[in-house]
Amino acid sequence: MDALASLAEHEDLLFLALLTAEGVKPLSRWEGPLTAQQWKALRQLGLHVSTLHRRTEQGHMVTHVIFSRDRSRLRAHRAAFEGTPINRDAETMRQEGLDFGYPPCCVEAFIENGYQANGFAPDDQSLLFHWACPGCEQTRRLLPAYRRIYRRVRQIRQRL
Repeated sequence: MDALASLAEHEDLLFLALLTAEGVKPLSRWEGPLTAQQWKALRQLGLHVSTLHRRTEQGHMVTHVIFSRDRSRLRAHRAAFEGTPINRDAETMRQEGLDFGYPPCCVEAFIENGYQANGFAPDDQSLLFHWACPGCEQTRRLLPAYRRIYRRVRQIRQRL
């Protein structure tokens, strides 16, 4: 529980860590600094952890923390994005969608239409790290795992 306690300081970080540790997401990214204890906690969950440096439109470098159960997936993501500009072009969104485990149909729908009505309950959509495409069956299959892990996150945070 100690490892989880350090991650629980940020609900989304704990949620991403557990989704990734349980294999629901193949790779995750945290867009903020982590403490040494949080790095250790991610590793205790069986995750490989690394940093990724990207450039903003203004030329500033930002550091992201990426983690995965699969070291080769982590290396491939770093190789594809280390030092690159942060942008939302279609090619980047497709690659990130693949790396982060988003359904390809959702990625394509977002590229083509942005945020569009999708028929998902707001509570369910808020659990996801991607925008679901209208009536997406792949997303429907992911939701039970997301809900289960989110309930666990809430229980952990309540015990702290």
